[in-house]
Amino acid sequence: FGDTAAVVEVDSMDPFNDFKASMEEMVWAHRLEDWDSMEELLTSYLRVNAESNHGYIIGAFVDVWVRICSEFLRPGGGG
Repeated sequence: FGDTAAVVEVDSMDPFNDFKASMEEMVWAHRLEDWDSMEELLTSYLRVNAESNHGYIIGAFVDVWVRICSEFLRPGGGG
């Protein structure tokens, strides 16, 4: 993601939802659906953000991953 994403410093009143929205945009833009790609996404967010944000990032990641899995397992969803 390093070549295709820009890091922007933002002060947020709702970091969980901001990280979640950002991750959802990355998932859509890069068509991420497999664990290896998602793990790379998570690693990149953790690497470029302060440790104080890691809880928000991991929570947002879990929500996004659960949504991807539930869509995949839904009838007609590819699983």
